[in-house]
Amino acid sequence: MSPPTTTVLITGSKSGIGKNFLTKYAARNNHRVIAAIRDGPDSKIAKELEVLPKGDGSEIIVAKYDASSESSVRDMVSYLQSEHAVERLDTVIANAGILKQWGPVRTVKIDDLVECVLCL
Repeated sequence: MSPPTTTVLITGSKSGIGKNFLTKYAARNNHRVIAAIRDGPDSKIAKELEVLPKGDGSEIIVAKYDASSESSVRDMVSYLQSEHAVERLDTVIANAGILKQWGPVRTVKIDDLVECVLCL
């Protein structure tokens, strides 16, 4: 198999919109799609994501990513470089988020809002 021509990273790709992005990109030909999820590559959900249908020459890589952790990005990049020889990202879909408060926007604490924005 020749190396994929396009590398896409999708955070929060375990379910919902993120999983839909993962499914659509993986179905394209010659795409390396990185599913960045909190559970990590050895989890049950990772195994389920890795077997989604893929286009010719495409692959799915699952990497551990926690939007609430500053060191998580560095750890994920190191893992992708050392274990999967990922040298570049062509597209990043920042879909992961943090939600600590439910209810009307007028009741949101500023610190919680800042944390949510910083996770993107």
